[in-house]
Amino acid sequence: MLRPVKVNALPDYRLWIEYSDGVSGEIDLSDMAGKGVFKAWEEPGFFEKVRIDVDGAVIWDDCDDDDWYGFVEVSFYLLYMKITGKLCEELPLENVSGYSMIPNLLDVTPLPGYRLWVEYNNGESGEVDLSDSAGNGLFKAWKKPGFFGKAHVNASGSAVWGDDVRIYPDDLYMKLTGKSWGNW
Repeated sequence: MLRPVKVNALPDYRLWIEYSDGVSGEIDLSDMAGKGVFKAWEEPGFFEKVRIDVDGAVIWDDCDDDDWYGFVEVSFYLLYMKITGKLCEELPLENVSGYSMIPNLLDVTPLPGYRLWVEYNNGESGEVDLSDSAGNGLFKAWKKPGFFGKAHVNASGSAVWGDDVRIYPDDLYMKLTGKSWGNW
């Protein structure tokens, strides 16, 4: 199963990473620094805290593996593709551990009519229409004046409004691209 086995922080928001199949190399992540959840990298010493967690994810945090708050994650699968230059369809999915292949959500900008402009770290961006959810379940809160406009990306990479309303980055990505699980 493909997964990272070693990772080291280098200067200027670069990583050196080695994978279970022997592939290794250096990756420049400076284009992500300061955006969305990656603002945390700008805190002194935080970028250097990169590690591989028990599930094989490449993360930065001050937390235990059981604490899901206050961490930053980059898809190790996307890092692998950056090193090798391969596309997703060139890699057999059975060689990938169960971790997400979804790009990281960098930023959201609320737009009129319950729409969001979303930006991902793979360069994809665009408008996502969420009007079909407005007023339903937890999304009733969006109907409060000004509430939808408080959208932002939290530390775990989801689009959030307050403490109780969230949309996961994979759901937004599928709405943005029209892709479904297994075809990216």
